Amino acid sequence: MLARKTIFVLGCAMILGPSSAFSSLGGEGKKGTIQLVQSRPSALLQLRIDNFRKIGKVAIEVRNSEGRTVYKEEGKAMTGELVRYLDKGLFRGGPHTMEVTTRDLHLLQEFRVDL
Repeated sequence: MLARKTIFVLGCAMILGPSSAFSSLGGEGKKGTIQLVQSRPSALLQLRIDNFRKIGKVAIEVRNSEGRTVYKEEGKAMTGELVRYLDKGLFRGGPHTMEVTTRDLHLLQEFRVDL
């Protein structure tokens, strides 16, 4: 039974080409993104993290312009997308830096909170 599956996979690889048989093995050249969306009338700040595969453990940290941590969250995402809604009341107006760390990503995003 195993030999039959192996022959089938090798046959497909020969027909489709070796690059298509192994294209899903790695994430070379693929990157994750972080997106912050806020609107002035809304009291919420939307954070969206997209990755090319399951995110896994994630740490989110927001620091103000003085370098003090004003928000920190650690968790686990079982999909390639994570969406969080943060209350803008936690932050004072002005520049902030968001740092997102996962096994594949280490992203920094500067943003300004408009109250």
